[in-house]
Amino acid sequence: YNTALGKAVLAYQDKERLIEILKALEKDSKAFPYIGKGGERLIKMLENVKKDGFATDDEEFSKGIKAIAVPLFSSDGVNYGINVVGSSDTISIDELKAAYAPSLIKIGIEISTMLGYEAIS
Repeated sequence: YNTALGKAVLAYQDKERLIEILKALEKDSKAFPYIGKGGERLIKMLENVKKDGFATDDEEFSKGIKAIAVPLFSSDGVNYGINVVGSSDTISIDELKAAYAPSLIKIGIEISTMLGYEAIS
């Protein structure tokens, strides 16, 4: 829930599974700052993942670490992801997005196709 890779995969879980996950996270006091009341903050982040095609982690999981990630789709759904990670000393989240998001999205689509995913046109 607080990593780019986790958000990239969570964004495409079915609604029932996401509700189960949110209920479990609500019991974890460490998760609250990331998910918000009723999971509202996390749900908004996951909506942005779907809109943008990638997820981010701007030092949420670990101070000094920034990442972007994309989901990998298979014929069975989204069970995988791929990410690029950098140190906050060397790259900003905006630089990560600009430099790597387009290529990572393209690679994610290519790998998803190899995994048997057929995009709906």
